[in-house]
Amino acid sequence: MVSGAPSAVAGGPSETQLIGRAQVLIHTHPQQALRLCEEHARRYPNGMLAQEREVLMVEALKRTGRDREAAEASEQLLQTNPDTAHRNKIKVLIGDGGAD
Repeated sequence: MVSGAPSAVAGGPSETQLIGRAQVLIHTHPQQALRLCEEHARRYPNGMLAQEREVLMVEALKRTGRDREAAEASEQLLQTNPDTAHRNKIKVLIGDGGAD
């Protein structure tokens, strides 16, 4: 193993597996997708797919009716990563229609 490389905890799912599962479930089972994103955040807080996780979390929160939390999460993501490639998707999710 390369020193400093992220690894799955105790043989658990990889970063890619967690995000991939969440992406599959987001439309049909958003609560499960949210749980996978939360697990990803615990296992890989600064992972390579952290922005994708945050966008999925915003979408899952919206889909489960947690609009205020979704808005707060999207605002935090945009403040932390103002040049994110996900900006338009986030704005659409929170109801800004993708406009800046």
